[in-house]
Amino acid sequence: MKNGKINYDDQTLFQWQIYPLKKNLLKGIVVGIFILIVSIYSGMLMGNFLFFSIILMVFFIFVLLPYYFPTKFILSDKKIIIENGPLKKERKWEYFKRFDYDKKMLKLYTTFNASRLDNYRAWNLIFDNNHEKVIEIVKSKVEK
Repeated sequence: MKNGKINYDDQTLFQWQIYPLKKNLLKGIVVGIFILIVSIYSGMLMGNFLFFSIILMVFFIFVLLPYYFPTKFILSDKKIIIENGPLKKERKWEYFKRFDYDKKMLKLYTTFNASRLDNYRAWNLIFDNNHEKVIEIVKSKVEK
């Protein structure tokens, strides 16, 4: 990372982008309406309608950010980068010790043995009709 910006100098092996909202627009609209209703109702219950409604809407939207913004996955020679709207995560391959996958996603774990905290520590790489290529790259980088 140079000057707060991600360094893309190392060779990019593979990259893709997913946009869950486009895949299921109806679910996105229903969740958006639910957020609006809960925020307004909670704001009315707490007394200061406008202030609490805005705070709760911002909180809910921040929690659901990966669903409403496209997520870009970049697998490079030295690291993995996940960009989601304004949020960016970056880790070197050495950080991950093992992985597991199913038909929808690949999970990268930080420990050799299973732990109760795996769901909180794991990085999820969500497939987009590219699972063979992603699994091949991760196998070559994690199982050294």
